[in-house]
Amino acid sequence: MRWRGWLVPIMTAAALFISPAAAVAAPAFSDSVSGLEYAATSAQGRFVGIASGALPGAWSVTVNHTPLGTSAAITGGDFHLATRLDRTLTAVTGKFTAGTVRQLSGFTGCASQRYAVHGVLGHVGSGAARRGTGTLDAMLTHYRTTIFGQCVTYSASVRGSLSLTPS
Repeated sequence: MRWRGWLVPIMTAAALFISPAAAVAAPAFSDSVSGLEYAATSAQGRFVGIASGALPGAWSVTVNHTPLGTSAAITGGDFHLATRLDRTLTAVTGKFTAGTVRQLSGFTGCASQRYAVHGVLGHVGSGAARRGTGTLDAMLTHYRTTIFGQCVTYSASVRGSLSLTPS
């Protein structure tokens, strides 16, 4: 009967060591992303494109941010990826919870502008279970030219990486 005294510490130790391992074992997916910005205001950008890698498919994001200058803080928005997961068509979604947009070039004149975008995602997953996390790191390029004396952004592309750990 003395073994019962050892049972509780052994079970507690097992729970402490097994649970973190199970959390670490959650699958992480990495993809390359490319696409274009199809709508923009001073405080929001909307993008669509293609992901290739662990979760290939079509993606779209809306990024809400403070007014865009040489830097801006990401204040919200959403993420959607249509992909195949375990041979099943799956919609993976998430919400932007933080991040930054930082201008790297094109500060003067009417040159194209490049921005480093780092978005932090929360509520990542499919269906009702959306407790995962992720990041979107991309280079955004605004292509600009002068038309009738006015600097005009005529197109914008985005290219980067996506990392998701769904729930």
